[in-house]
Amino acid sequence: MLSTLDPLGMPIATDVLPGNKADDPLYIPAIERVRSTLKQSGLLYIGDCKMAALSTRGAVVANQDYYLCPLPATQLTAGELENYLDPVNSLQQVLTTIDYDYANGITKKIATGYETPLTRSTTVNGQVVTWTERLLVVRSIAAAESGEKALLSRLEKAQLALAQLNQPKRGKKRLTNLLSWQEGV
Repeated sequence: MLSTLDPLGMPIATDVLPGNKADDPLYIPAIERVRSTLKQSGLLYIGDCKMAALSTRGAVVANQDYYLCPLPATQLTAGELENYLDPVNSLQQVLTTIDYDYANGITKKIATGYETPLTRSTTVNGQVVTWTERLLVVRSIAAAESGEKALLSRLEKAQLALAQLNQPKRGKKRLTNLLSWQEGV
């Protein structure tokens, strides 16, 4: 873990960890060290999905600081994801295009998405902390293309396997009725 003072990149707190334990409980002590060193609030903490634990986010907000981190899949049920995507699929939600400006001057669309406010609440040091979180629902173009390519590859393999399912082979039983076809599939 590394905390730096930007734009200098000057280290404020550094932890070298063995990697055989969960990172989740290590964020709050590191954040508290940074707070005690800088003695101010309004700081931005950026982390990976392990920093997204509700207790960590609550501790950051409780001290009037800010955070930026992706939510892991464990923080979002399939039903919740569906609720966020329903307005997009029914064309009721306007999407924002996210472009990337490359060094060679080319601009490329890399994602689309939208922002929605979400009220969060947790207990920090015996006090209930409630805040409004900005949830960004984003679809990466590259990830979508990669997923589509993988799906098409799996479909092609499945179609080949189905086509070969009733090919006559020595010692192989022929599929003659619906039940035998369903079992074969």
